[in-house]
Amino acid sequence: MDRNQTSSLPIRLPLYLRDWLQEKAEDNERSLSGEIIYRIKKDYRQEECSTLGEEEMTGEKRDTAKTVRPGH
Repeated sequence: MDRNQTSSLPIRLPLYLRDWLQEKAEDNERSLSGEIIYRIKKDYRQEECSTLGEEEMTGEKRDTAKTVRPGH
């Protein structure tokens, strides 16, 4: 899949989260969509880095698709 392709994804957010994201977007001179994408990519990179670190330490690859965090 081309990493530059986009997809529309209507989501429902609690109003307080939408307002918070909008405020952060304005602070960072981004659109609301740009702020959401920025934050998702940031989490994605952090998770990829931590997964790579685990693989180097243990020699095993973690199956992130089946990982369930408490409360999620």
